[in-house]
This record gives sequence, structure tokens and C-alpha cells, in this order.
Amino acid sequence: MKQKIELDISLSAIFKVLLTLAALFLLLKIADILLTIFVAIIIVAAVNPLVVSLSRKMPRKYAALVVLLLVVAVITTVVGLLIPPIAKQLSELLSNLPNYLSQINLGLEEPTLKNSFYKKLIESMPSSLQQLTTRTPAIIINFVGGIFSVVALVFLIYYLLLEEAGIKKLFFSLIPGDKKELVADIVSKMGLKIGDWLRGELILMSIIGILDLIILLALGVPYALILGVWAGLTEIIPYVGPILGAIPALFFAFSISPFTAFLVLIFYAVVQQLESNFLVPRVMQKTVGLSPVVVILALMIGGKLFGVLGVILAVPVAAMLVVFKDEWQNIKSSLKKN
Repeated sequence: MKQKIELDISLSAIFKVLLTLAALFLLLKIADILLTIFVAIIIVAAVNPLVVSLSRKMPRKYAALVVLLLVVAVITTVVGLLIPPIAKQLSELLSNLPNYLSQINLGLEEPTLKNSFYKKLIESMPSSLQQLTTRTPAIIINFVGGIFSVVALVFLIYYLLLEEAGIKKLFFSLIPGDKKELVADIVSKMGLKIGDWLRGELILMSIIGILDLIILLALGVPYALILGVWAGLTEIIPYVGPILGAIPALFFAFSISPFTAFLVLIFYAVVQQLESNFLVPRVMQKTVGLSPVVVILALMIGGKLFGVLGVILAVPVAAMLVVFKDEWQNIKSSLKKN
């Protein structure tokens, strides 16, 4: 005999399901805005200690403005110093790229390299460059949109710094009274971890970029400044970043000679070992405290969901989740009291 099962679904339950689906749809639609807000929060967490320190000597609104102007001034100065030589080298690079490709093709005609993966990779580059050229208008539009996003980000950072007390008050007004202390402790630990992560990443990026620049200049590799800056920027991506930073350097070193490429590979490997065994443990490991498996999984998930920006933000998000995990016993105890 078959048992008859009756489901009683109320209008309230249907409404809750529809409301949840609508909320998820809205979150997907505004994902880029939420990412911008998250980036702003990370930067605020990094510079807020300086704002707090200055606030003892002047009103917070002036302290926030001074710190923000200082950050913008430093970035503008660095960009202003780097852009002219990079633009010059980039122009020369685009002009001379066919020559480099032909030189590398000659090197790849050696019997050991003739049918290798590297030869196929080099042969595919002209068509890739052609595709890049046809997409130039879209790239320009995205660049203009990026400038607008950066300006909006600067204003958002300023007002987050300025209204920190008001934002905290609003946030904690939504938290039950007996949970405020626990939530405040968790949020504070997350903020400290994110701020330390960003400051540590900036230090690592600067050190790696400068070391790689010195190596490339010493070996006479062309476009050393561009390649050094690129190596520094890719350092923000754990594990994968150093590989991405090395590929263009090896390409141009190979245009000189296979031996030069070999030297670049050796020196980059030495820098990578220095980073892994000396710099990261002292600058980042105590700050973030994530295992390699967690970092790699976070990178894969972040990249799948949000692309390049997701990869960059994967580690701080994972670090926040680790704080939540570490506080889970306190959270459970607090919930049981209810």
C-alpha cells in the first residue's frame, strides 16, 4: 500500500522563497558594485590606523583627507615617474615585436625545439596580437569606465573613513545587545587582518619588482622597466603570480639568446625561493595564516566567480573566513545563550 504524502505550502513560505531568489538575482546584478565596496573596505582597513593616529591631533575629517591626499600623492608620483619611460618602452616594443618574433623563430629552428610547445606558442602570437588590435575600441571604453570607477572609489574611501563611527553605529544597531561585543571583536580582527594583508602585499610587490628590475637590467634584457613593474604587479596573486611575472621576461631574454633566457630563469627562481622562504614568512604568514591548499582553493573559486579581481581578493576573503572559523566556538556559545 502506497503511503500518501501531503505537502502544505503556505503563501508565506512561497513569498520567502521568491524573496530569496530576488535577493540573489539582485546581488548578481550588482556584483561589480559590491566588489568596489569591498576593495574600498580593504583600503580603509589598511589606512585607518594612520587616520586614527592623526585624529588625536586634528578633527577626523581633516585626518581622513590628509591620509587620502597622501595616498593619492604617492600613487600619482609613482605613476608619473613610471608612465613616461613605460610608454616609451611600450611604443618601442610594439614597433620591434615582429623582429623579436623572427629572432625567436630562428632560435626555435634548432632540432631540439623545432616541434616543441614553445614554437607553437610563438607562432600563435601574431594572430593573438591581431585580435588585440581589433578589440582596441572596447579596451578604450573599458579604460574610461575604469577611470570613473577609480574616482568613485576614492570618494567612497574618504566617506568610509569620515563616517566610520556613524557606519559602525548603524551596523551595530542591527545587532542584538548581548551579541554586540562578540560581533565587534570579530569585525575588528577581520579589519586588522585585511589591513595587514594589504600592507604586506604592497611591501612584497615593491621588493619583487625592484629585484627583478635589477636582474633584467644587469642581463641587458630589453624593456626591463615594463617587465619589472609587471613582475611586481603579478606578485599580488599567490603561487601563480611569479610564473605570470616570469613568462614575458623569458620571452624577451630568449630573443637575445637561449643562454640569457636560462640565466633569467635561474635568477627568477632564486628570487622566488627568497620570497617563499624569507619574505613571505616574515611579511605575510603571521598576518594571513592560511595553508597553501586553502589559498589555492580560494584562488580557483575567486577566479571562477569574479575573474581577475576575484583572484586578487580571494586571499583577504579567505582570511576573513578563517577569523570567523577561529571564533566559531564563541559564536556557538553566544547562540546557545539565546
